[in-house]
Amino acid sequence: MSVPRNIWKIAWRLAVCALLMAWILHTIFQNEGRLAWERQGRSWSELSREHQWQAAWTHGPRELWHTLTLVDPMALLLSVLFMGLTILLGVVRWRMVLHVHGIHLSLGRATEISFVAHFFNSFLLGSTGGDLLKAYYAARETHHKKTEAVVTVAVDRLLGLFAMLVFACAMMLPNLALLLAHKRLAALAVSTCRW
Repeated sequence: MSVPRNIWKIAWRLAVCALLMAWILHTIFQNEGRLAWERQGRSWSELSREHQWQAAWTHGPRELWHTLTLVDPMALLLSVLFMGLTILLGVVRWRMVLHVHGIHLSLGRATEISFVAHFFNSFLLGSTGGDLLKAYYAARETHHKKTEAVVTVAVDRLLGLFAMLVFACAMMLPNLALLLAHKRLAALAVSTCRW
């Protein structure tokens, strides 16, 4: 592959990433700016779009930083650790499914694809947009088993759902007193475990 083509390939990916990050930050700043504006007793809806954007980018970063400073550092560290373990277990599970189909993907590449999928699952509608990208990248990793690579993403999603249901049923045992005290909650729990 030629050098200009590689540069173009990297440049458009970086441009798309920058555009997505700007959209995400704008959405966050818009909400934070609106909350700050309304705390001052002003009406957000009476502002023009231009003034809303200006207020969002003026107040939003400061308000977001204030919100982030309220987070307990130990709780943040534990949540990052547990989320990292969850992603790592998901990567290992997906690699096992890939291996069953004779597709050998390195741990690094599987982790890279999974991070891309988690990023897009975070903000796309339906939380499956990342799975579509994961299937696309998995299919690109093989030349002769593209269908199997795509199917592994769906199978991995089903295995994850099953594992979550097993975990939820197991966690009902220590909370049995709570379930028995609330009949509607108990009915929901029984229907979940029966599934």
